[in-house]
Amino acid sequence: MTRITALNHIKVAGYHGDNRAAMRIYAESRISLAANSNAILQGKRMKENGMACTCMNCKP
Repeated sequence: MTRITALNHIKVAGYHGDNRAAMRIYAESRISLAANSNAILQGKRMKENGMACTCMNCKP
């Protein structure tokens, strides 16, 4: 998994509040803790601002 893909998956996990999945991806992809935290916050902010989720489970 590329770094960009991992960060996008972590962002979606943050959107859904799935900390377990975010930590699993973080550990598997070996990205920095700062990048992980930033991606989770971006996902949470997307949900707070009413933006639509971009994951395959949420797309109509």
